[in-house]
This record gives sequence, C-alpha cells and structure tokens, in this order.
Amino acid sequence: MFHPGDGNGDGGELGTYFPGLFGPPSVGTPILDKIQERLETSGLTNIEMSALKEIIWIPTPEDVVEMVCFGQSDGFRKYVRDECYNRIVSQFEKHSSEKGIKTTGFYYLIRANAS
Repeated sequence: MFHPGDGNGDGGELGTYFPGLFGPPSVGTPILDKIQERLETSGLTNIEMSALKEIIWIPTPEDVVEMVCFGQSDGFRKYVRDECYNRIVSQFEKHSSEKGIKTTGFYYLIRANAS
C-alpha cells in the first residue's frame, strides 16, 4: 500500500508560500500514528514500512490552482479563480525558480501479508 505521509516539520512549503490555501508545516506524525494503530489490529503479518521523501517541482501558477481545486466543485473552482488567482500568481512569482516552486512530498510504503 502507498499512503500519503507526514513531514514531521519538514516540507510544507506550499503552506508557507500560499497560507490559507494549503496547511502549514506541522511537527508530529499523526498519519503514521493512525496507520500504526490500524495495522496493530489488522491481523496482517510481516509488516514492513518505509518512509519516502519526494521533491516535486510545480512549474506554473495554473498547476497550483489545479492542486487547490482538485476534487472540488465547479463553484469552488470559480471562486478560487475569481478571488485567489492573482494572489496565487503573485506568490508563485515571489517564490519560484526557473523550474517552478519546489515542494516536498512524504509517503509511506507498507508491505504486509494477510494472515
């Protein structure tokens, strides 16, 4: 299983660059804690877990809008375009390099056997 993970204070760049649109960096591992709690009662055996860290480059402000609006309604998408787009572009230009905006993703790779 591949599951979104915790940065435990690392990463969280989008929350710093775009406050209010993305969560701020946070210390702790609430996702890992919940996964471990559920695995303990799952009945699975030979559980192996790896933490993965990925550097991602977001190339355009439009890609940031798509991340904000992913899975949301058309009304929300319109609101973001009307009310937030200019600020997204401004912040993107402030924090980007030639590659775009660098952000860090964290994931857990879980391997286990059914009992």
